[in-house]
Amino acid sequence: MHKAFLGFCFLALVVATGCTERLPTDHKLNPLAYEAIPYKGGEQLIFQSDSQQLDTIFITGTTTAMVRGGDPFSINPDRFEHLRIDYTTTRKPSEQGLLYLSGSGETYNLRFEFDAGHSRLLLNYDFYKSEYDTIPSTRLRIMDSLYTDVKTLHTEPYYEDRPERILNFYWSTSSGLLGWDTPTDTWRLITIKK
Repeated sequence: MHKAFLGFCFLALVVATGCTERLPTDHKLNPLAYEAIPYKGGEQLIFQSDSQQLDTIFITGTTTAMVRGGDPFSINPDRFEHLRIDYTTTRKPSEQGLLYLSGSGETYNLRFEFDAGHSRLLLNYDFYKSEYDTIPSTRLRIMDSLYTDVKTLHTEPYYEDRPERILNFYWSTSSGLLGWDTPTDTWRLITIKK
C-alpha cells in the first residue's frame, strides 16, 4: 500500500512537471520598424480636395501595446509588441490608428488603416516588410514639392460598390500620408503644421 502511494505520488509529480507551462516571452518590435514612422506626434496635416474642400488630420502620437500571440492553446502565450500611429480628423474626431507595426525578430509587418469620415481605405491586409519594399516607389508632385518615395496602395476590388472607398492611397516612406483618391474626389496634402 505504501509503495502504491509513493508510486502514485511519483507519477503525479512527473505529470505535473510535464504539464507546467513555461513563462511567456515578450518579443520586442524590431528597432528598424521605428524607421517606418514619419511622424513625431503633434503634426497637423491639412488636405484639400479638387473641389476645394479642406480636411485636417491631427497626428496625436503613438500607442504601444503587448499583444498575446503564438500558440492559441497555450496557457501563457508569448506577447508581441505592437505600435500604432494615432490620429483624429476634423470630420471624424474619435482617435484611430493610421499605421500599425507588429512582429519580432528580423522582420515586421505594416498595416494601413484610414477613415476620414467621407473616405475610407478598405484594405484588410498586413504587409510583411519585404513585401512592402517590393511595391514600386513612384514620384508625386504636390504644388511645389516633389516626393520620390511614394508607395501607392489600392483598395481591394470587392469593395467597388462602396462610394466612400479610397481608390489610391499615397504614402511617402519619409513624409507619411500625402493624399488619396476616391471615385468623386482627389485629396492632396497642402501643408504640415508642427
